[in-house]
This record gives sequence, C-alpha cells and structure tokens, in this order.
Amino acid sequence: MIDHDGIVPARSRQGERYRISLLGINIPHDRERHYALPICILILILTFPLIVPAAAELPGADFTADPSSGPVPLFVQFTDTSTGMPTTWLWDFGDGTIATGQHPIHTFTSPGTYTVNLTATNPNGNDTVVKPAFIIAQESGPHLVWGPYLTLTSATGTTVNVKTDIPSLVTVAYATDTHYQEYGDYDMIATDGITAAFHRVALTGLEPGTLYHYRIVLDGALSDPFHFRTFPESGPFTFVVYSDTQDQLPTFSQLERHKLVAGRIAEEEDLLFVIHCGDLVNNAANLSDWDRYFAAGAPMMANTTVYPALGNHEANHTNYYEIYGVPQWYSFDCARAHFSILDTNSGAWDRMPEQSAWLADDLAGASGSLWRFVAFHHPPYSSERNHFGGWENVRTEWEDEFMSYGVDAVFSGHVHAYERFLANGIHYLVVATGGGPSYNLESPRAPFSMNSLEYALAYAKVTLDPAWGIATIEIIRVADISSDLREVTTVYPAGTIFETVTLGTPNVPVSEFTANTTAGPAPLTVQFTDLSTGYRITGRTWDLDGDGMIDSLEQDPVHTYTAVGTYTVNLTVTNTAGSSTEEKIAYITVTEPAETVLSLAPAASWVSAGDITMTRVLIGPLPRGLAGYNLTLELSNPSVAGITGITLPGWAVLNSTSALPAGQLVFGAVDLGRQVQPGADETLLAEVHLRGETVGSTDLLLHVAAMDADGGDPVIPTVLAGTVTVYRIDPFPGSTNRPTDPDGDGLYEDINGNGELDFDDVVAFYQNMAWVAGNTAVGIDPYDFNGNGRIDYDDVVVLYYRILGG
Repeated sequence: MIDHDGIVPARSRQGERYRISLLGINIPHDRERHYALPICILILILTFPLIVPAAAELPGADFTADPSSGPVPLFVQFTDTSTGMPTTWLWDFGDGTIATGQHPIHTFTSPGTYTVNLTATNPNGNDTVVKPAFIIAQESGPHLVWGPYLTLTSATGTTVNVKTDIPSLVTVAYATDTHYQEYGDYDMIATDGITAAFHRVALTGLEPGTLYHYRIVLDGALSDPFHFRTFPESGPFTFVVYSDTQDQLPTFSQLERHKLVAGRIAEEEDLLFVIHCGDLVNNAANLSDWDRYFAAGAPMMANTTVYPALGNHEANHTNYYEIYGVPQWYSFDCARAHFSILDTNSGAWDRMPEQSAWLADDLAGASGSLWRFVAFHHPPYSSERNHFGGWENVRTEWEDEFMSYGVDAVFSGHVHAYERFLANGIHYLVVATGGGPSYNLESPRAPFSMNSLEYALAYAKVTLDPAWGIATIEIIRVADISSDLREVTTVYPAGTIFETVTLGTPNVPVSEFTANTTAGPAPLTVQFTDLSTGYRITGRTWDLDGDGMIDSLEQDPVHTYTAVGTYTVNLTVTNTAGSSTEEKIAYITVTEPAETVLSLAPAASWVSAGDITMTRVLIGPLPRGLAGYNLTLELSNPSVAGITGITLPGWAVLNSTSALPAGQLVFGAVDLGRQVQPGADETLLAEVHLRGETVGSTDLLLHVAAMDADGGDPVIPTVLAGTVTVYRIDPFPGSTNRPTDPDGDGLYEDINGNGELDFDDVVAFYQNMAWVAGNTAVGIDPYDFNGNGRIDYDDVVVLYYRILGG
C-alpha cells in the first residue's frame, strides 16, 4: 500500500525496516539517500516485501478508582485502564479541577457525589468516558484518617495509635483471645482521655505471648475488629524486615506498590512484628505522604507492630517522632533475640560518637540473647554504582562491634533492590524492596555479594526457633517492576520464595518417643511414635529389644514381640549438628499368651416358640493368627430348638457347612487372605440362627474337629457351652391378645397386645407381676425390663419410662 506521500513501508528478510518511495529509499535512524529508479521499482518490491500497516486504532478510554467513597478529605487513586496506547490524558474530577497525568491522585475536600470524565488521546484521535456519581465524599464523622496502627509492642504491652479528621474522644476496647472466643466481646478498655485528632493509647499489664482482639471506639462508634499478639518470653517467633516504601508521583504512589507488599505481609500467619529500615515516605514534612503511607499499609499496621529506622527521606523530621514515638536510635527484645535500630543519615554523624558508644553498651548488654540483629538505612555493603562496595563510613564505624558482639545479621535499605552479602561471618541484607523506585546494581557485583534481585517488590521473613538454634530468612517475592519503573509486570502467588538463608548452627536434636502400649501377652504388637525435636533430623535408628542391634530406620516403626520378657528400647536421632539417644529401660513387658477361648455370645439366650434368635461363635485371643477351622455345634435337646441358618464372616471365602435345618451343624472355613492377624482379639467365626420349637431348654455344645494358626500349629482353645431357653408368649390374664415386642429388642413392652404402647400396658404388667414370676412356661426374660434377672417393681418403673419415651 502506498500512502498519501507516496511512501511504501517495507522490511527486509533480515528484519531491517525501510520506507520505499518512487524517488528513493529512506532508512530511518541512519541516513537518507535518493535514487532515480523508475525502472527498478518492481525489483525493489521483490527484494523488500511490502508490510501493510494495520488500520489506525482509536483509544478506548476507561479507568478505575480506589477508594470510590469515604469521608472528606477523601484521597482517591485513579488508574487509567484505557486501550489503544493513549499518549495524553485529560481528567475532570467534577469538583472544578482537572489533571493531565496517567494515574493521578486527587483529594475531594467537600462532601458530595462527583461525576468523573477521562479523555484519552493517541495519534489517531481521542475517546471520552463519563462515569456519573462515581465518587461519593461523605461528611466528616469523625472518621479515622490514620490507623489504627500499633507501636512499641513488648511482652506486657502495646500502643494503639489513631489520627481522626476532627478532634475526638478515642477508647480502645480489648480482650484476650480466650475471652473473645468464649463471649464474643471485649472486657477491658483503655483511653488517653483527651479530645484531640491524634491519639496514642497505651495498653499495659498484658500477658506475654498472648493473642488479643481490639476495636476502636470513636465517639461511641465501633471500628472493625483487629488483633495483636504480645511478645513471648521464650520459644519460636516470626518477624518481617523491609524498607523504602516511598512513592514517586506522578509515576506511581504507595497505594499501588507499597500496598501490594504490605498486603502480603498482612497475610502472613503468626507474624509478630515488622522492622522498617527507613524511607517510609517520600517527604516526611508532607502529611499527604503519610496519608498514603497509612492507607497503603492499613491491614498490616492495624494487626502488627512496626519498628522503624530513620531514612534520608524522613530527614529527622518531627512528624516521624510524633507518629512512632521512638528515639533516634533504640533497641528492644523479643524472647531470646535482641534488636538494635540505628541512624546512619547525614544528620546523625555529628552525634556518631554518642551513638557508637551507646551501640557498644547495647550489644554488650545483650550477651544473654541467642540472636542479635541490627537495622538501619544505609547499607554497609552494596553493588549500587554511586556507592559501589557500600557505605564505607558505616563499616568503619560499626563493623568491629558487629563482629565483637556476635551480631547475626544486619538489615538495611536505601538501595532499591534486594542484595545479600556475607562478610566476616555476618549476613548483610539490603531489603529496599517495599515499593520505592527500583535501582540497577552493577555487574559484576561488589565483593562478598551472595545473591541479588532487581526491579522487584519483596520482603524478608525471619523465623527464629531456639529449640533448633537457627534463624531462617526467606526472601518473599511479591511482584516484578518494569525496567522503565512505570508498571507492575508480574504479581507472584503468596509465599513465593526467592531464596532461603539459614543463620547459626543448629542444635543437636533431642531424642524422645512413646508407644501405644507397653505391656501385654505375647505376641504383643507395639506402635512406636517418634517425638524427637530438632532442626532437620536426617536419621533415626531404633533398637527395639535392647540387644544393641538396629531393628528399624523408620520414623514410627511397628514391632511385634513374640517372646515373653522385658525389653529396653533405644532411639537415636541425628542431624548435621550431631546425635542424641533416648533409652527407656525395661520399657516393654511381654507376658505369657492369654488363654484362647471358643465361646457363644450370648452364652444364655431365649426365644419364644416359633421365633428365631441368633447366637455368635467367637474365639480369641489368637496370638498366632488363624489359618482355618472345622467345628460342630450340637443341640443337646433338638426337640426344644433347631438350627435354621448360618452366616460366615467376609474373610471366610473358602468354607463349608452341613445341611440345614438340623439339630447339629458342621461348619468350617479358611482365612485365605490372612485377615485374622497374629494378636487378634475376639474374632467372629459364625452367626448361627436358632428357631424355638417347644417350651424348654437345650444346651449348645461346641466341638473342635480341627483349628490351625498361621504357620500350621494347632490352636487348642478352651471351649465354653451355651444354652437356649424357649418360652411361650401367652396372653396376660384378662386379655385375649399375646404381648408383642414392638422394637425387636427381646422385651415385650406391648403387654395387652393391642399394637400400641400406653399406660394400660403398665397397669396390666403391674397387676400380673406374680403371674409372670410364677409361670415358668412364660418365663421372666421377656419381661425383665431392668435386666436384673427377676421380676420386681423397678420393672414397672422402667416399663413406664420406656412407654413415655415412645
């Protein structure tokens, strides 16, 4: 296609771009030559294939806003989402103001409903989108402007901070998690007792290592619920370190980048506190910067304490000190860890001798701590071009103290990237990835650099475990930033780890175990459970019988003791630091095998004439399992009852039975699947169905023709006989109906036989107790409602309550 200037766009096969005209060839970005080639145009077109340009695309204007409603002053981050690659933007916020940036932040100062317009333009034209009543700015309430945010948390206290839009009274209602979960409310309150815009409410006398829930009561109105956890006196805990969360308007704001990082930190479970290594905001003197800082970090700061260090952007401004209530340098303790927060900014060097003397005393006083960490703004080591190698003055001033007093790690910021150094046994981590504009690092990196990450949003998650003797640092990658710093290009799933660093030497593991049983007859099967603690246990060896030989390498072995005796058990666990052994002397006692009994259940049963009852053939225990059996069940008086059926267990897939009905039953089975294991307790061999024929009683006699254990040894059990008694269910005196058993439990509650359970049945039974007790053909079993083997007045009471219960 030839455009209106007579120019044909083209590309060579080597990918070079050209514009071909009738007069010559124009090579952009290099030089221009003209050739008179009226005859060779065809050759040129064949040499440089034509590329037909796409149709011109107009922009499609669109945008979002966060938030879209709230009390004035309402700070709104507008984000352009237009298509067609616009190059200019014109915003009309509906309050008489306009803006021309791509992603402006606008403050609505007056209550009202505002329509917002955006006109997006590119070289092909423009497009306008109008969003009526898009922003709702509400009257001031009072409302929270900052916070709540937590500061100065310790084992026994914390401070809840808020700023309101107008002077107000603020109260903090709070409760332990135990109270909150049980009652769903708050049983304690605290206030600073003043009417003001800024409040710092101290909660004191708290329990160490305890989860608390709290709410802000603002002139009688309740905030959302929040929580915090006091520092433990011992044990493991997790904290986060990051830095440089300032924004760079108009390119981006904290509401875009810092908010991503703080949101991910807020999602961390059991997070105790956050250390911020400085440059919290771009201009500490500008309260609007602090507005965006608190808006971006709101979920994190409301539930997690932030301990800050001064950055160069704080410029030692009074706003920093008023907001956080910390001195220029300070320290705090958590469990067995000590943290020193320092100031490396230019204004601090006049007082550096004082600060350095304080640091030496501070670290010396932390000699009882298992870990020591230091945080400040300017990195002692760095691969940044302008300070390649790092801030030498900081190293000169403090590195000797770091080494002398056993500092484990030093955290810093300022250079907007992640970089880790290992020098003189100390890890130096630059974690300036909280949202500030990213920096390039020089290649090759500075000496002692171990790893690095540029153009990223990230934070360091540190977990300390005194039982293991180590600290684990995980660098959590949140997102990537484009090299022109304008866009967030990739957002990673929560918990994406860039690298893991281990500090310290792990402790020797501590061996411990338990067993589900420690005594019983042979064969005794015991399940052992490893309860050992320690960092990354790599090996376990069990001596389960005290003979000095290894019996298992499993974590939780199962062992069967077949011989009578007392056994000592040892477990040895190993990691890179060494090994330890737990020995339990005479821990397992194995006694003589219990007597194996072949029996019937119930041993004595009854049935009414013409009805069916069931008895179970049981055997146990079986120390060596069961391979198979052949038995006979015989009735001593087959005229009283007869055998009508048999049901064998599911494992007895290979079986045989004699013909039924009969007065004698021969039955057998083989456990092909070895489902009856050695040590099996009471085991079902068969369910036998008996029919009552005439009033009377018969013995049930079991005979063992053959029974073998696993391995073929014979099983010789003690055999117990049973009985079946047959009764006649006759109508009670004065009634023509036979009693019935409505629920099939063998007890005839429907005394008058009318098919209903009512008070008449209680009266009939009460009036005929003597008849029941003296009538052997009727028998007492069908009417012994309390099961004590006789007829008494308590049977009347039990029957009454059975009828009441339906």
